[in-house]
Amino acid sequence: MGIDFNEVLNLKIIDNRRKSGETTITLAGVLKYFLKNAKGLKAAVGYLYLGGLDKIMESMENLEEIKILMGYTTDKPTKDALLEAFQKDVDDIQDSDFKDLAAFYQLVFEEKLQIRVYFSKRLHSKMYLILRAVGEDVEVMEKYKCAIVGSSNLSPSGLLSNTELNVIIEERRDLRYLEEWFQELWEKGTENYEDLQVRGSIKQIVEKSRYREKIAENWYFTPPTRFFLLLIKYLDADFLFDTMPAIKLFQFQVIDFQRVLFVFNVNLQRGCFITSSVGLGKSYVACQVAKYFLDREKRVLILVPAGLKRNVDQWPRYLREFGIASTVQLESMGMLQVPPQDFNVQPYSQDFGLIIIDEAHNFRRHESYRTRNLKSVIDANGNAKVLLLTATPINTRLEDLINLIRLFHRENSDLTIDRLIEEFESYIELFKEREYEDLGEDDRNALVELQEELERTFFVKSTRETLRTSRDYVEELTRFTGIDIEQIPDPDVEEIEYPLHQDHMEILEGLPIFIREFKAAHLLLINPEKGANLQGIFKWILFKRFESDIYSYYITLRRLLQKEQRIQRALREQNINLLESQADEADEEYGDIDFNIDFRESLEWVIEDLACGKRRLDENVFHDLQEDIILLEEQVHLLAPLIAESGVFRQDAKIETLLDLIRKHTEGGRKLLIFSEYRDTVYAINRFMDQNFENTSFQCVDASTQEKSAVIEKFNQPGGPLRVLITTDTLSEGYNLGGADVVINFDIPYNPVKLIQRIGRATRIDNPKHIQVYNFRPNENFDYELKIVDTLQLRIKDIIRFVGIEYRIWFAIEHALLEERQQRDRDLYARVLQEVQRRYRQGQIGQSSEVYERPIIHLLRQSIHTFNLKKEDLSRVKTPLPKMCTSIRGEKNLAIVNSEKTIFHEQTLFINELHAGSKILDFQTYFKDELGEFASTTQQVNISKKLEQFRNNDIKKMAKEVLLRIRNMRLEELRVNTRDLGNILRAIDQGTRIIGSNTVKVLKDINNLLKTTNARDITSDNITVLIHRIETSLQKTRQTRIIFNDESKVVSLMAIAITPEETEGTMNDRA
Repeated sequence: MGIDFNEVLNLKIIDNRRKSGETTITLAGVLKYFLKNAKGLKAAVGYLYLGGLDKIMESMENLEEIKILMGYTTDKPTKDALLEAFQKDVDDIQDSDFKDLAAFYQLVFEEKLQIRVYFSKRLHSKMYLILRAVGEDVEVMEKYKCAIVGSSNLSPSGLLSNTELNVIIEERRDLRYLEEWFQELWEKGTENYEDLQVRGSIKQIVEKSRYREKIAENWYFTPPTRFFLLLIKYLDADFLFDTMPAIKLFQFQVIDFQRVLFVFNVNLQRGCFITSSVGLGKSYVACQVAKYFLDREKRVLILVPAGLKRNVDQWPRYLREFGIASTVQLESMGMLQVPPQDFNVQPYSQDFGLIIIDEAHNFRRHESYRTRNLKSVIDANGNAKVLLLTATPINTRLEDLINLIRLFHRENSDLTIDRLIEEFESYIELFKEREYEDLGEDDRNALVELQEELERTFFVKSTRETLRTSRDYVEELTRFTGIDIEQIPDPDVEEIEYPLHQDHMEILEGLPIFIREFKAAHLLLINPEKGANLQGIFKWILFKRFESDIYSYYITLRRLLQKEQRIQRALREQNINLLESQADEADEEYGDIDFNIDFRESLEWVIEDLACGKRRLDENVFHDLQEDIILLEEQVHLLAPLIAESGVFRQDAKIETLLDLIRKHTEGGRKLLIFSEYRDTVYAINRFMDQNFENTSFQCVDASTQEKSAVIEKFNQPGGPLRVLITTDTLSEGYNLGGADVVINFDIPYNPVKLIQRIGRATRIDNPKHIQVYNFRPNENFDYELKIVDTLQLRIKDIIRFVGIEYRIWFAIEHALLEERQQRDRDLYARVLQEVQRRYRQGQIGQSSEVYERPIIHLLRQSIHTFNLKKEDLSRVKTPLPKMCTSIRGEKNLAIVNSEKTIFHEQTLFINELHAGSKILDFQTYFKDELGEFASTTQQVNISKKLEQFRNNDIKKMAKEVLLRIRNMRLEELRVNTRDLGNILRAIDQGTRIIGSNTVKVLKDINNLLKTTNARDITSDNITVLIHRIETSLQKTRQTRIIFNDESKVVSLMAIAITPEETEGTMNDRA
């Protein structure tokens, strides 16, 4: 028979002698009884004996708070004596009692057990306070079950065998006094004694004891409530506690916000793109993400174009609306536009948790100054998340997207992403040889799958088409804005052709000769190698300006002539000061070219070197400079007779065609927004407007215009007098020009994104109306040289296929591509809504992947509800043990989260109803098979990772190059066994074959053979020989042996044991 605790409580005396029936009433037994459902223990003892704790350990494992105040009864011990005593305690523990040592170690590691030494005076008293509740504000009788005061030390003999005298105290007054008594001594106690950190020292003693290997290998059971709190914290999944954002976002924006968190917190990606269409609130969603990070005490850096920082109605207003203007660091992209060697990254290396980049497509060129400097900022904030805002991550090349991903992705940090990038790059190479339409069906399908995988991984995107998939969205937008999104019309796009006057045609016909003879010698002066490369681009700029308008071409020639004359004189007289008269305005004209050199500064260095004799002037370059000046003078003189007294060109048919459009629409009361790439063209249009539209209010805007916001506000005013706004692309990015009824692209950029942005200024979702777009098609005489139309058509097709746009921006061919792309977007988004909206209607705020929620997130969400977890409880749990486990009910299985936060058997975590399981007696035996499978899987993953790291870029590139050459030569169609060769190459590229010591050489030989041999001359026997050679090379694994000798690092593991209810009796620890 057991102890009758009613009898114990009636007498309240414990002496280790009195019996209850046949059982001796010991202090150990009474403590275990009271601790069984307690929350904590406070004990003041003469000394701490691990053997004593062992007697009550099983009842302490679920306590939330344990405080032990340790004194001394004879002489005050030294630090060394204390350590020696602790060491002896550990050494004396028998193997059969290891589980209690492990449980003690767990209490110390998890910082549940706090130990202080009180050596101010001799502490002879022994007292045990049993807590029923933990907290400072809990009333005494609610806080404490009872206290036990007496003579028993926390030692085996004191708890079990010595004749002791202890009394149970339950009176409120006495409990209050004992609490105050203990607290006073606790505050006088210390965790540090003679520079000895008591708890830390005990932990180290255990870790270095003869049990160290068993301690490291042991699985430590943790109750589900604490375990899931730890796991939520470990996986950075505290977002699961969040409620609806306080800011009034539309439903689709709230879901976009949640999807961003999904990419960061669930997919564990470092970067995410918001690629929603113009006017759908990318900035608002980004502000909500920023607020989320700030609420978690993480700093936020936001980089935006200079104009959007200065404009009080742009980012400054958004940040004020969200109440975070004073807490984020808002910077202009302009601070990045310096040579990398001069860029000071230190002010931006302050542990930012989030970096937001607006108009991120501006960083698509990896070699530019600003991109390299931005990469430095991101790298300096190692674990920061990166949020890129752009409706067009692809501008002119497919490489743009990869370059943006590489801003935040570290190679070899995620092998899946490495694979996606490599596969995408292989198609980029393929497109250099073939058009998309020329691909076979298999390649097209594979490309679509690859593209969708990239989108699922990184993109959060809403469009007008996707919003129409939800009645909730449509009705909400209608209710709050009066806008029926289903009725918003696409812009009408019309192409405008214009003639060239005969006088202008004669100039144009002579232009190729002029450009061919023009050397651009001033560029060769600075850097002969770079100058030679830039000559062609510079000449192209001249042609492009002529296409924009003859006036822009003329002014450019005049400025260039003045520049070269000053340079010539400065060189001749070796006088730097002669360059001072060069206007900054002239340099600005060459903004089309990113020289990657500071022209003026470099020219000064050249002149200084000449003056001090460090350099001799190349007479050929000086001669070319003189010839350039003569050519420029001739060209300027040729154009001068065509200029009217008003300063503009006579017979400017292109501008006259524009004026006709302006007359047509202003007479109908409509407002026009006119774009040109060049300030001089804007000026020419302005002069013509002065002469022809006395009664029409118009205004010009370029980068130098002050108070742009005031001009825009005036233009957007309904019924306002400002009817025509003529601007450079300074207003094409980030501004709301919803007052426009007509958008005219007077000249056409090579980058289709500029067209998209220009039109997007007027097609605002908050101001729906019919928009007319006119694109001035380059005159065929210009386009013969410039190839603008063909280039744009190809680039627009790529953007529609790989990113998508809202509506047609020019060519008729866009219709079919848009239809296909928009249907894919609708299907993808519908799957998102099906899952996400279900949770919102249930009041649950969560994330969704494109098809389903990850099982681990599903389980964590259930745990919050089932175990009533609170966000504030996260601060109470510390770092998880090296190996810890918990138990839940279900069909037997085991899921393990490793230190890289990947999950073994994750699919088993879909549990319909979550119930806590019981502690498992011998975890390693019960799950022997599952742990063996996990170890084997982990080993294979580690091998694959090491192989991936071993595969250097040369091998990857070579394998890809050979595959691409096989594809382009259509060898698989000619020789059947070429497919076997291709499979081997793909296996090498994907890391599923171990690379041999001479594989690279064999790949080079195969590549050279294919490069120099006609496809039809390659026989099946030749292919067989190549297969044999490469297979033989793969068997020579001298290099690979180095890989497998590495020792695996120790990792943290968190196991979720799923156990059937009927096996409880075989698994439970002792009762």
